Amino acid sequence: MAQVGGSGSGQNNETEDRSYFGQLTERFLSKYGTWREEDHIPQTKQEYDARLGTSQTGTCARLGALYFEMQNQGVRLSEVRGIDSHVFEQKWLSPDNDRWLCFHSNFSACFDGEKDIRYFFAELTGIKGPQLVTRCVRLSKSSGYSVGNCRFCTGLWHPSGVNFLGCSK
Repeated sequence: MAQVGGSGSGQNNETEDRSYFGQLTERFLSKYGTWREEDHIPQTKQEYDARLGTSQTGTCARLGALYFEMQNQGVRLSEVRGIDSHVFEQKWLSPDNDRWLCFHSNFSACFDGEKDIRYFFAELTGIKGPQLVTRCVRLSKSSGYSVGNCRFCTGLWHPSGVNFLGCSK
């Protein structure tokens, strides 16, 4: 039986693992920039909750909600909560566009003054993270939504009848 990631001697695997981790880290940093102390993995639920607003999903939800409010004058959203988000490189759609990332996100919110939770889909683009919202729509039974109409995302709700990046039509 072949062994993966070791010399087969069973000795010094920790050093080899660190070497692999070091190489992986170096590749990541050379492509995406420097590792910041605030990027570390939360160790407690309290730390996780405190950082939720700055995560990829939290950022997508916050920016998506602001965009939705701008597109729908007079509408205010409250209790905005990120549900999930996915990211893919736009070069898979346009080979000349190899620097930009595309983010798809689901979040929930209430219309200000209401208690009913509504669900939303947001699409954002950016170079190092979500920066620019290209669309944000409320998901509803009447307009339709699916988890199977995007070529890149799995398990994320996408609107039906909306031409978003990665739409499988």
